Amino acid sequence: MTYFKLEGHIRFENFISKLKKYLGMTSRLLKNQQGFSSHLFGRALVAIVFMLIGWLPSLAHDFEVDGIFYNKTSGNTAAVTYEGDTWNSNYNEYSGNVVIPSSVDYNGTTYSVTSIGDDAFKYCISLKSIEIGNSVTSIGDDAFSGCSNLTSIEIPNSVTSIGNNAFSGCLRLTSIEIPNSVTIIGEWAFSNCSSLTSIQIPNSVTSIGNQAFQFCTSLTSIEIPNSVTSIGDSAFNGCESLTSIEIPNSVTIIGDFAFSGCYSLTSIEIPNSVTSIGDSAFYFCYSLTSIEIPNSVTSIGEWAFHACSSLTKITCLAATPPMIESTTFSNYSADLYVPTGCKATYEAADYWRHFNIFEGTLDNPITLNDNDTIVATIGDNIVVKNAQLGSNVRVYAADGSIIASEIATDSDVVIEAPVKGVYIVAIDGKSFKVMVK
Repeated sequence: MTYFKLEGHIRFENFISKLKKYLGMTSRLLKNQQGFSSHLFGRALVAIVFMLIGWLPSLAHDFEVDGIFYNKTSGNTAAVTYEGDTWNSNYNEYSGNVVIPSSVDYNGTTYSVTSIGDDAFKYCISLKSIEIGNSVTSIGDDAFSGCSNLTSIEIPNSVTSIGNNAFSGCLRLTSIEIPNSVTIIGEWAFSNCSSLTSIQIPNSVTSIGNQAFQFCTSLTSIEIPNSVTSIGDSAFNGCESLTSIEIPNSVTIIGDFAFSGCYSLTSIEIPNSVTSIGDSAFYFCYSLTSIEIPNSVTSIGEWAFHACSSLTKITCLAATPPMIESTTFSNYSADLYVPTGCKATYEAADYWRHFNIFEGTLDNPITLNDNDTIVATIGDNIVVKNAQLGSNVRVYAADGSIIASEIATDSDVVIEAPVKGVYIVAIDGKSFKVMVK
């Protein structure tokens, strides 16, 4: 028997025509065979039909309106998709400025456009901007990935989920507003958006997926709402311009590599809702000078603060030292501040004992020497209490430049810090470190 292969882009009408022609030819062939019963003939035709249907290519779209391709979903709803049988059948089918309507009419039926399908605009490198109708509730996986010239997009507040890789590799996307209807930001959703400078995550979002903002190298700040309970693995990995991130007290887990490679991050305060810090969570944050670990943290993963070469101040508020590994820290020259009465416990704990350990916290007065002189920070002020009259009180910035020099004419000396950060307070030949937050 002779077979033919259906090519990838044969239209359905052409397929039916060829099917009829082939069945006619086959029926004449089979009828000419002596002893071939009608029963066997019918079974042969059914087998041929199923064989040919197996060769039928799956068409990616059901209809087209005004240059936009759609798939029917359920009822009278439709999803935006691509042209052809696979996402790369027709490269760059969408270009310029595209407006996705809330509804479309086709063959007398009105369809509500409720989603942007997976791969719908993938690698449409000539796409510049897109406006999405307010009937769309979801943006699928890889929906706009690789749209390297996309500069702006308007997401309506009807959207509740942004899929994996949805905007990854959108190199020219400088800003995006995520509406407060979104609850999930998928994995790699904005990864490699190298021009993205800022983003505001609404308080409807409960989780930030793995690698969600990985290698967003121009991202300088991000506001995480207190609705977020987990920050995924490598969520902000390689965000080398990120200088600050405030983690809300709703977060319980900081994933592996979550902030690794954030070279410009100088300080971070971890809320007391966090119970675990993943492996390499802040790995290679070499500008990080201070960290505060809350008493809720019971374990810190491998390499979590490894290669943080500028780390000078660690405040750990847990009475019981959290479990750490030999690779958690690579810099043991930092000063470690622990709760009053816990110094001996930390000195006996694995790896913690290598730090220079002090009792007290930087948020409250700390007795830093053997006499009654107390150094504290109150607001933006550095306060020396019970200073000996005539003492020379000097304050230095972390880079060694002198900020203030005063002779104590009273038992209390108050010096205003010009900016937040770490300072060295020197009193009569003794020096101590404090942090103004």
